[in-house]
Amino acid sequence: MGKKLMIIMSLITFGSQAQQEVYIRGGLLSSSLTFSPSKMLNRNESNYYLTGFLQGRLDKHLSFRGETHFRVGGSAENPYFKLCGRTFFGLQYGVNKGNLDTYVGFMPGFTVAQINRTSADSGEPPVKLVPSFSANIGTTYYIWKFFNVFANVTYIHSTARGLENGYGRSDELMFSAGLGFNINAVKSSN
Repeated sequence: MGKKLMIIMSLITFGSQAQQEVYIRGGLLSSSLTFSPSKMLNRNESNYYLTGFLQGRLDKHLSFRGETHFRVGGSAENPYFKLCGRTFFGLQYGVNKGNLDTYVGFMPGFTVAQINRTSADSGEPPVKLVPSFSANIGTTYYIWKFFNVFANVTYIHSTARGLENGYGRSDELMFSAGLGFNINAVKSSN
């Protein structure tokens, strides 16, 4: 009896997976807002960001993505950043298997940063607009037509110029994971 029940359950599970709707296609819009810890690569410091993204699929493999990171805290007593916001736009290429998407993306962008002064100068440090670049790799699983779960690692490169001590590199490695929301904006051709 136990073997028959296991065989029936296996067939039902296999059959339901084989018939599951695939949500990854052109016209799929995805977004999320999540908390992202990061590690600065040029300093012994960690930062915490509020990260949001909006992604639109051009086809099954290629998507256009925009993301913003706003620093909300960090581990250092006297942090490198007094203020930091980063915005990027670019393309991602994904390899899909069913509703699982593994991707890599490259995005140019900019950082708006105010760097804490290292000297005793009492003046307010200037806010700088710094060209930046990010590269990310991650995976997304589309649970249902309206929800997905994702995990993403992003490398961010920024160098502020014209500072008191010359220049300031602020490269970071950031981790994001969470629940995403999606909707197919284009009707399926099936």
